[in-house]
This record gives sequence, C-alpha cells and structure tokens, in this order.
Amino acid sequence: MLVKVCGMTSKKDIDGCANNKIDIIGFLLEMPKIKREDMLNLELAKELISYVPERMNSCLLIHYKDIEKVISIIEYLNPDILQIQKQSRLSIDDIKKIRIVFPNIKIIKTFYLDESTELLVLVNEIKEYIDSDLIEFVLLDSETGGSGKIHNWEISSRIVKEIFPFPLILAGGLSPENIQDAISKVKPFGVDVMSGVNMNNSKSKDSDKISLFVANIVN
Repeated sequence: MLVKVCGMTSKKDIDGCANNKIDIIGFLLEMPKIKREDMLNLELAKELISYVPERMNSCLLIHYKDIEKVISIIEYLNPDILQIQKQSRLSIDDIKKIRIVFPNIKIIKTFYLDESTELLVLVNEIKEYIDSDLIEFVLLDSETGGSGKIHNWEISSRIVKEIFPFPLILAGGLSPENIQDAISKVKPFGVDVMSGVNMNNSKSKDSDKISLFVANIVN
C-alpha cells in the first residue's frame, strides 16, 4: 500500500514521515489571497524539498493556472512528483508541455467527489487523462481538500473498479481511526492523509499519529 502524507511545514514534519517510512510527502505552495499555515513560500519549499531523503518522494501540489509559471516553479523546486489540483486548470496539452521539459517527473491528477458528482461524467474525465499516458496516479479527494471531510466511499470503490488496474490514491478525511474501514471499502492502490495526522490545533504533523496511521494500514 502506497502511503502519502501531505502538508509538510518543517524539517521535523519530514523527519516524522521518514521515521515511519512514508513513500510520498506533499508540499503546498501559498496562493494569492489564501493564507494558511501549511502553505509555503518558494524559498521555504525549496529548503524543505531539498531536505527530503532520497528514499522518499517529494510531491508538489500545484494550483497555478499559468503553464509557464508552473514550469518555472518545477525548475526551481525540482520535486519528484507534481500533483495537479483542480484550481490549476492545466489542460492535457499543458501536461504534455511539462512532460517535454521534465521527462522524469511523475504526475498525480486530482479529482474530486461531492454530493452532486455524476459518476459516469467523472469516470469519463478520469479515463481521458489515463488514456493520454501522461499521468502515473489518479488521486480522489473530497471537494474541499485538506478539510478533514470524507466523501462517499461507495462511489470511490466503483471508480477504483472502473479504472482498474490504473493506480488510484484515496484522500479526503482519512485518519488513524478510519483508515482500515476506508481501505476495506474502497481497496485503493494508495492512501493520502493530511489533517488526520496533524497535532491538535496545529498544521504541524504528529509523529505518533503518523505511526498509528501506518500501523493501522499494515494491520
């Protein structure tokens, strides 16, 4: 089971993930008009991504819409993986440009579920990206990523079956308390946790919660 922890804000966060043998750790860049403790400026993102041990993969979450800006950010930060969020609105043609400039980067495309989601429409959209041969993973999240809210796992499970064997990473409200239930119901290729392993009233990661999260996956 691939395990991703998102929202690194310090070297201590990274150490906690490394000690628990996390596969992928995610970094959020600050966005115009949105300020959150887990969103990093370019300089801090550069410092932290450079600190990631070689056996782990750094993942940069992108919200920007300008492809040239995205390319310049990737060039500066040099992440192992790029996660394309809904807000970026990068097209398949834009992803092709990224692939040309950075042929070795892996790409995660995020899709979202809410109460109004039409399953067939979403599956067709996901398959369009899969058929492009430009992405390595699909990530399925709740509509408001990082909110700690889960989505309908029954629908998630159907999407896993529809796109099998393409790897799907499940996100959205996961925690040490519900991860076993989520895996049992959805059967994803991997899981992604963010706020579920934060310290109380903080965006910093709780190493003990990460340990419990991983232990509950294994058991």
